[in-house]
Amino acid sequence: YLNQFVSDLMALDRESYEGVIRAIRRYVIGTHRISDDVNLAYALFVMSIESLAQNFDEFEPAWDDYDMRKRKLIDDALDEAPQKIAENVRNAVLNNEHVAIARRFREFTLDNISNGFFRDEARKATYPISRPDLKIALQQAYAIRSGYVHQLKEIPRLLVGMPGFHETIEVDGKPTLTFAGLTRVARHVIKTFVARAKKVESEEFDWRKKLPGQLTMQIAPQHWIGNPTGFSSATAQKYLDGLLC
Repeated sequence: YLNQFVSDLMALDRESYEGVIRAIRRYVIGTHRISDDVNLAYALFVMSIESLAQNFDEFEPAWDDYDMRKRKLIDDALDEAPQKIAENVRNAVLNNEHVAIARRFREFTLDNISNGFFRDEARKATYPISRPDLKIALQQAYAIRSGYVHQLKEIPRLLVGMPGFHETIEVDGKPTLTFAGLTRVARHVIKTFVARAKKVESEEFDWRKKLPGQLTMQIAPQHWIGNPTGFSSATAQKYLDGLLC
């Protein structure tokens, strides 16, 4: 299986390959952080999936996905506007804001969960998550991640206080993924994404820009300020800054 996984990984186009490597790195860092910061570790496992969901899904947010309080203010302001203008304003708002991040994460994860996750892979698991409960558990996982990232809230104690390697446990009456459950979900999603993603035989790639230890810095003004071809209304501020320096 490892041979097949590595072969599929190396056959991905560069953008997908780098996305998967980022996800794997977050996952590996999360496993190391369990020993000293379980809150960060849980968030990193969620982020390992989220990083793929942000760039490699086909999710299109709808107006109903926008924050209800903000949506009501905009709808009230557009109440007397023509329908076409109202639609254009709503589309502009959706295009300029990161809408429905939690739903995007959930839908991407569910789309990359195969039947084998609930069958063959779950045979040796303790209290594995069921398909109906997974959607709720993913909502819980993202809420826990957001609580830590934005407010430094600690994860529920039940997730680290229960003995054994249960994959699910109820928190506030809702099915919730433990570390064992969340890591199995993350591994499965990453593996499924690699297996399904488009493969290429060859690809043009400027590998020099990806070499480690390089720094890209702005050239000092004396080397370009005398070249008038780059001067325009868009670069006027840059030229003025260079002159004053």
